[in-house]
Amino acid sequence: MTEGLYTTWGSVRGCCGHAHRTLSGAERCLNRGRLGCFRQGGYSDRQIRVVRTVQEISWYDVTCGPGQPVPQNGIG
Repeated sequence: MTEGLYTTWGSVRGCCGHAHRTLSGAERCLNRGRLGCFRQGGYSDRQIRVVRTVQEISWYDVTCGPGQPVPQNGIG
């Protein structure tokens, strides 16, 4: 399992701005964001990312996003 802090990020929606201490916390944030977008007739491009520090959530290359993507379903 991936260790560290987690956030959610998408190239269109950007970062959620939160540092989640657990993967399950990041998953809940991701699902809330997806539901909110769906209710407005859209979709969310965010994915869960693992970061090493809280600062990485604020200071990152906007084309690559913060940290590294967390593999989905063991693939990635």
